[in-house]
Amino acid sequence: HSQVSSIVMCKSSSRTRRTAFAETSEPTVHFERRKTITKAHPEVKELCKPEPLTKYIAFATVAMQFAIANWAATQPFWLLFAVAYVVGATAHHSLFLAIHEFSHSLGSGAVKVNGKTLLSASSANKLLGIFSNVSITIPYFVAFQRYHLLHHSHIGEEHMDTDICGRGEAGVLSGPNVSGWRHRLNKLFMATFHLAFYALRPCLTMSSKLLQLDSWWMFNTSLVIASDILVYSYLGGARALLYLFLSTALAGSLHPCAGHFLAEHYLLPEAPAETYSYYGWLNIFSYNVGYHNEHHDFPQVAWTSLPKLKALVPEVYDTLPQCPSWPGMIYRYVMSDELSAYNRVLRPTSGKVQ
Repeated sequence: HSQVSSIVMCKSSSRTRRTAFAETSEPTVHFERRKTITKAHPEVKELCKPEPLTKYIAFATVAMQFAIANWAATQPFWLLFAVAYVVGATAHHSLFLAIHEFSHSLGSGAVKVNGKTLLSASSANKLLGIFSNVSITIPYFVAFQRYHLLHHSHIGEEHMDTDICGRGEAGVLSGPNVSGWRHRLNKLFMATFHLAFYALRPCLTMSSKLLQLDSWWMFNTSLVIASDILVYSYLGGARALLYLFLSTALAGSLHPCAGHFLAEHYLLPEAPAETYSYYGWLNIFSYNVGYHNEHHDFPQVAWTSLPKLKALVPEVYDTLPQCPSWPGMIYRYVMSDELSAYNRVLRPTSGKVQ
């Protein structure tokens, strides 16, 4: 109830389009709920540990994509595109979420040899994230980790949480002067090219904080570019590279798994909340990212333990609003005038990036 009450102003007429964000100065419920659950169930701390399995699945997915790219290079374009949508986009979406796990340092602990620390947990997970990035064709892990952790620590905060549209961007997409048919076309464009919005937004609004040209960024960029060159040179040329690029582009477009971008935090007028979980079967391909309330409450719980967290406190998570369908959320977002780019909770900035 505390999550809903803090944004009760979101519940206007169910058929009315929002033309302003749901602004609040109240803190997110996630931090307080974490304290409450930990106090009532101290055993939850046992779930806060890395999942070693993640790296093996991620590297197997990368290897599979390289093998398919080599095969796709000799296929007609219609078949290349179909396989890129059905198999490649699902695989790369899975890699997006493996990289998400590594960004939270949930893929490995510190690497030790003879009792001495060879790599810290942070460095080990950075390496895992960067190597999982190689088949995606675009280097992004290091920048993503930076702004995704801000999304957690400053959720909903203007200029800090770049998961939310900027005011100008929202005005163009869903402003009061945007007619109904154009509003749908605008939202369709956004849903189709969601990755471009997701990638460019932080670069344009927070570039000085995100695009730090340190050694990790240079290694990430160099390795992915080298991988692209090797694919072009030895795995089938431009068509092999096209398969991998299409797998990435389609993974963040009108693909069933991509519904999670909209389903996680867009306010539903009939059940206003800041975060929604989805418990459907598409979590199989997405490292359980659908368990999103659980993830924001306990970001140090790895994907394999999120269902255990939900089962530990059903009195909490079973009572929260849920998203029943990721592809259904894409359809509803595009076609329903009651959902707009403004259907997000927005807070004033609370502090500086550390």
